[in-house]
Formats: sequence, structure tokens, C-alpha cells
Amino acid sequence: MRNTGLTNDQNRVLQGIAVVPGVVNGSVVWFRHGPELPRRGYRVKVADRPAELERFHTALDEVSESLREQSKQLTGVTADVIRSSVYLVTDRGWVGPAERDITAGMTAEAATGHQIGRFIELLERRGGFAAERTADLRDIRDRIARRLQGLEEPELPKLTSSSILVADELAPADIAAIDAHSVGAIATIRGGLTGHIAVVARQLGIPYVTGVTDLTVLPEGTSALLDGVRGLIIANPSTVMVEQRLASDERHREQVEAWNGPAQTRDGVHVHLLANVQDENTIDEARRTEVDGVGLFRTELCFIGHSTEPSVDEQASIYEKVFQAFKNRVAIRTLDSGSDKPLKFAQTSREENPALGMRGVRIGLQNEELLIRQLDAIAEGARRAGLSGDDAPKVMAPMISRVSEARRFAALVRERGLIPGIVVEVPATAIMAEMFMREVDFCSIGTNDLIQYTMAADRLSADLFELTDPWQPAGLRLINTVVQAAKKCGKPVSICGESASDPYLAQVFVGMGVDSLSMAPNAVPEVGVALEKWDMRHYQDLAQEVLKAEGAHHARRIASDYFAQLKDMEDRMED
Repeated sequence: MRNTGLTNDQNRVLQGIAVVPGVVNGSVVWFRHGPELPRRGYRVKVADRPAELERFHTALDEVSESLREQSKQLTGVTADVIRSSVYLVTDRGWVGPAERDITAGMTAEAATGHQIGRFIELLERRGGFAAERTADLRDIRDRIARRLQGLEEPELPKLTSSSILVADELAPADIAAIDAHSVGAIATIRGGLTGHIAVVARQLGIPYVTGVTDLTVLPEGTSALLDGVRGLIIANPSTVMVEQRLASDERHREQVEAWNGPAQTRDGVHVHLLANVQDENTIDEARRTEVDGVGLFRTELCFIGHSTEPSVDEQASIYEKVFQAFKNRVAIRTLDSGSDKPLKFAQTSREENPALGMRGVRIGLQNEELLIRQLDAIAEGARRAGLSGDDAPKVMAPMISRVSEARRFAALVRERGLIPGIVVEVPATAIMAEMFMREVDFCSIGTNDLIQYTMAADRLSADLFELTDPWQPAGLRLINTVVQAAKKCGKPVSICGESASDPYLAQVFVGMGVDSLSMAPNAVPEVGVALEKWDMRHYQDLAQEVLKAEGAHHARRIASDYFAQLKDMEDRMED
């Protein structure tokens, strides 16, 4: 990479979004997929079109086989992620139109770029979960194009345990086969907390920071310190800084590895740490972790790709498994279809802005029979697991925005002996939280959508990462409003968005009065260790101070300064 950024002795702190914790000191190594590939002539003679179509199918077969072979060398979630890329390569949604383009005279390269480009634009408009999959699409587009050009697939540069791999964007296949010990950390400009690259990095345990919009100021070989807890990259750090940060991180790693619950503050106040799950694999992962239960079962992800609605019996069999594992300590979210997670059997008419359209409970209440069958399946799964009465599981509705919706949903849930709740992810619901809490028995706050809607900013936009930062005070104030309303009504409140896995934000949420935090299972020990550091009164004071912040960076600095002052004060007392 041409050196157009910092000189070797310039110091600069770059702020991003923390995804996987850990502190690494090393050298910046840039990974680029290379320049845009050349294309052959746009028009193909009629006589040559069958051969062009065959060339296209050969490239698809070769890319599919390459990814399939890679997945065989992997395990767990990482293998699943790579297998999902195989499906994308042959997805008829884009392959069929590309074939028609080629038959009409396009080159295979042009048809691939055109049709996958259309898919990328569609998913980016949808935002959220779907938009985070565009990295996978760009990756397979580039792999197919290279095969068509007879070029080798891009390989990662030579890495060591002290390398900080940086890129505009990475695809899961880029790092899935990496030995976790062969790279120190990862930083990207584009990405997200729930994207596939984040999933792979978490499983491999590689510290990862994304959303670093000014990452390009770091030239190849820059000495840098990456802090995956605070979401920072410090260019050309001093020797003293490096020694202090690494020593502190090593002590912290030892504590995390030794942690076995239960989660509580230093003065003994218990905090429920729960798991977000979506299928058998994540249920099994949660069982191997010191969690108190499941705070979010994403039911729609069990049925992505189904063309027809699963029967009540099929659904009940899935729900029974999570109930058998965690008994009554489960909160199930009803189908959050629409927008970024469309289900064919629950699809409504095409919308210009699906993120603000028919999704979540809006579909369920419009097609009430669909919702009723799911509630019947949940009740049947609970019955098979021997749960009823006070042991009945919790069921919550996504995208609730009107009190009448909460009232109707609660009635349907109670008719089946289940416990009704809502997911608060719309600002209107947060503002009127007390009225909503009178209708249901609990609530869980979906911070991902709540902050996105509050700031009117797509959380996948690299240019808007600061606006969708979970530390944004506007979002935190709405969360606090919900918590106080729930407390006033005597109802429990949980956090189920990705921000629950941020150890510092977890401390803020607990200080606000949140009863439980639900997160990816492998984030639980990190949060558990963080909560043990100070007394509840310290977290309460911290929460009040953070709520006074004027921006996300300011809020983070308040938290950092607060804990630094606490530590200094206790150190002086010990002396």
C-alpha cells in the first residue's frame, strides 16, 4: 500500500466499534482484493452465447467446490458460515437472471456483476441483518469474476501473531481457515456486530474492531495497538503504553478464562446473564456456558429458506429442545419476518422501505392465523417439556409500536397459558413505555434497531457508524426511560441487543436498573468478569454520568475516566 497516511512517529487514536475483545500490539498489514477486474466485450455473438453460458456455469461450479472443500476443514459456526456462501453462489435468485443476460448477449463477467450488484443494492436498502450479508455477496462476485478471468483467488498476505490485519472489508472465507494464533487482530472500515465476519472472528477468538472510517491513514507496517474492548486503534504507541495495556489485558484474560459464574457485582448483587440463540447449535453452545437461561430465541432464523410455513408439530419440536435445555428460563420472540429477514410463507407485498414497513408483529397481527399457529406451537413445545403455570415460558413480540398491539398480543399469549412480553425497538414504544408495561408482564430492549431508528441512520453505513454507535446518548436515554417505566410497574426488563455484550455498556445498563442481559454465549464470561469489578452504587453513579454525555465518544470517555478515577482512589487507599 502506498504510504499516504501517518509517518512513522505520528501518534493518532482511531475510534471504531468493538466487536471481539482483546488487546494486541503489532504491525498493520493491509489486505486488498486488488483492482477492478477487466471485462471482456459487453456483446457476445449469437453463435458464441452457448459457450459463454457454459463458461459461466464452470466458474460457478469451481467456486462452489472451492468453498465446499474449505468448509470441510472447519467446524461449528464457522463451517456453517462458509456453507452459506456455497448456497449464495448457486442461488437461483441471481443465477437465473444472469443466465438470461448471457443468453441475450452479455459476457459472463458483466452478467455476474450486474445481477449480484442488484442483490447487493436490495439488501443495503433493507439494512440491518440483511445488509451485513453484502460482504458475502461481494466476495462471491469477485471469486466468480476471477475464475472467469483465469486468475487465482486473492490470498491473505503473510501474517504473524503480531499482525493487525486491516481491510476495507473482509469476507468469512478470507479468514475462516486462519489459525487463530497466526494473526493478532483484525480491523475493518465496513462490517457490523452481527455480520458473518464478526461471527467467524468471535469463534476464532481474534480481537476485532470495525467501523474505523479513517483506517486508511495507517500505512502498511505502522506500529499500532488495537483495543478490542474499547474499539480503539492507537498508532505508534509508546513503549510504556504498550507494556501497561498488554499486562492489564493478560491479567484480564486469566480472569475471563477462570470465570464460572454466577454474575454479580462486587457487593453481591446478582445480575442474570442470558444467551441469544437461534438453532440447535447455539442452544448447545449456550448449555456449555455459565448462563442463567435464554433471553432471546430468534425463531425466524430457524425457518429462513422455508418456502412453506412449518407445521405446528414441526415448530413445537424445535421449541421443545430449548425448553428441555433451560426449562422455564426462556424468552421466545415470535417471528420477526419482513425487512432484512423475509420469510417466503409470511411475505407481504413488495415495499419501497421494508425496514419501516410490514415486519415483526405487524405481519403477525395482520395474518393472525400465522401468529396463532406459532403460539400454539410454543405452548405445545412447553407442554412436551412439562412446563405450565408459573413455569410457563415467556413469549415476546417484535416491532411493537402501539399499545393496542401489545394488548391484543398479550391476550393471545395468555389464552395459551404463556407469559406475554414485548421487544422495545421502536422509539415510540420507549417514549410511552409505562403504558405498554401495563399490558404485558416483561420487556426486552432490542438496542440494535432502537438506536438505528432513533438516530435515523442505517447501522451498516460506514459513513454513519458514529451515529449508530450503541453509546449514543439519545439511545441510552430512551433505554433508561424504558427501564424506569418497567420498574415503576414492577415488571422485569432485559437487554437483548448486541450492546449487551459490551462489558462497559453492560455496567451502564446494570446501573440503570436492568434485570438481565442477553448476548452471544461466548460473550458471557467477559461481561461476568466486568460486573464483578465494582459495587452496584458505582454502576448507578456511572449510569447517571453517562446519560449527561453529548455524544458517543464523550459517553465512552466518561466511562473510561470514571473507572480510572475509581481505581486511582482505591490504590491510594491501599497505600
